[in-house]
Amino acid sequence: MTTTSANQYCSPQTKKTLRLSFSPSLITLGTAQLGLEYGLANRSGMPTATEAENILNTAHTGGITSFDTARNYGCSEERIGHWLKTKKHHETKIISKLPPINAASSTNVSVLVRKFLNASIAALRTHKIDLLLAHRGSDLLNEDVIKALEQAKIDGCIDNIGASVYDPEIAKCLIRSTPISAIQVPVSILDTRMVNEGVLEYAYGSGVAVFARSVFLQGVVFMKTVDLPRHLKPLLEPITALQHIASDLGLPMNALALNAVRDLHEIASIVLGVERAEQLAPHIANISLPPLPKDVLDQILNVTRTIPHDIVNPSHW
Repeated sequence: MTTTSANQYCSPQTKKTLRLSFSPSLITLGTAQLGLEYGLANRSGMPTATEAENILNTAHTGGITSFDTARNYGCSEERIGHWLKTKKHHETKIISKLPPINAASSTNVSVLVRKFLNASIAALRTHKIDLLLAHRGSDLLNEDVIKALEQAKIDGCIDNIGASVYDPEIAKCLIRSTPISAIQVPVSILDTRMVNEGVLEYAYGSGVAVFARSVFLQGVVFMKTVDLPRHLKPLLEPITALQHIASDLGLPMNALALNAVRDLHEIASIVLGVERAEQLAPHIANISLPPLPKDVLDQILNVTRTIPHDIVNPSHW
């Protein structure tokens, strides 16, 4: 019997050697949902501790080896830490995020960074974090933050430094001027700004791994057009057009949305979160489907190229 794995798909492009010291699985499990009621389309709330463990086990069984969390994701780090301790999954790679640093704080930046880092390490019950992202990417433009993170790397507390970024210009600045090995950016069939403004190409050419997040735009991609809230009504026409593309290909919208991002050769991994374990199976199956035709990818970009950024930026909702 053949088991579908989140690592089975092989890109037709040859992957460039990246600065990142590990190879993430093609799907990285996003775990905000494990510790918060997260997502516009979330109807089931935060999972119980048992369901959270089921989600983690299902991900691991499906070939997912990289897990994305954050200090600010409620009890997510603690739940992952308990799972790691009891299951002893030594091959897993943990990505967490440094909370925003208040430059005006009276606390020394290096002390503050180490305080947050130590809290994450303790919650995760590990001795180091494989990739630590600045939750507010612009914090890495603060030389004191960079120095503190580089010292943490020397001390063996983290292996890689990265940034979570919304703004293309900040992303480019970080790639150009800081020692990051990864960025996490929003990319979806509705939000192609990072593609259009050259961020993915620049990162890839610089050896910086790209983790795509918000690939389903917090579930908006799946919402019926009649259910779109007022502030998202401008998406009615492009979502309808994308539904027609999916229908013509004989694909469900989740497969089209996932694989349109997967087929961008600059993408190292796609961060996906779920509210229930059974929601993972179709994603793991879909990630192994054949590549989308190039003309379909071009068609998708044409449909979404002019969507205003404010409409697809969840921080503005």
